Amino acid sequence: MDRSLPVLIVDDTERDCDNQRHLIERCGFQNISCTTNATSAYMMMQRQYFGLVLAEMNIGPRSGTHLLQTVRDDPNLYQLCFILMSAERRPDAIIEAHRLRVDAFLLKPFDFAYLRGKIVSLSKLNSSFRPHANQRLAALRQRLAGRSREIED
Repeated sequence: MDRSLPVLIVDDTERDCDNQRHLIERCGFQNISCTTNATSAYMMMQRQYFGLVLAEMNIGPRSGTHLLQTVRDDPNLYQLCFILMSAERRPDAIIEAHRLRVDAFLLKPFDFAYLRGKIVSLSKLNSSFRPHANQRLAALRQRLAGRSREIED
């Protein structure tokens, strides 16, 4: 598992983000970003490559489910490894997440061992989480470099 992959955490509050960050750090990841809403999360994903997104299902004003659908509909982001988490145990919510092609669904509260197990199983299924991730990263870096040059001119 490539622990140098950047991780984005999207959760309701700073405290929740800090709790998730602590668990992700215990999994060995160091490059971790956090935000408390789906709109800023999507903007961050358009500017920077993330190898993994861990998002709360019920965040406002746009839900984590809406963020997942937006990511899956985006030709530049659709391969992103996406984990939804929620304290809701409604079967329809979990079914909806899987319909939108979530990679994993975590029921809160969860502990380090459960999160680590999900991440390990995802990484075994996909080299660096998703095929062609390095190509996508190179393309995003090239796009960012081009935008930087435009801004400087």
